[in-house]
Amino acid sequence: MPAQSFTIRICNWDEARAEACRIRELVFVREQGVPLQVEWDEHDPHCGHALAHAADGRAVGTARLLPDAHIGRMAVSKE
Repeated sequence: MPAQSFTIRICNWDEARAEACRIRELVFVREQGVPLQVEWDEHDPHCGHALAHAADGRAVGTARLLPDAHIGRMAVSKE
């Protein structure tokens, strides 16, 4: 299998929200059964967010960095 190329973009919550929500709901809520009300919390607007994009531009991964430097909500779609 050939190596795939990815780009990582660091952004704020307003920039990441749509794609990060889609990936996190897919991975955490649908695949892992995390209740929706548990997945969303008050921290997202205060965090740095990373989005991983495949070579074709699709967002396939996300993570957040809390103000205290903890990494959380890291999710990568099966694709």
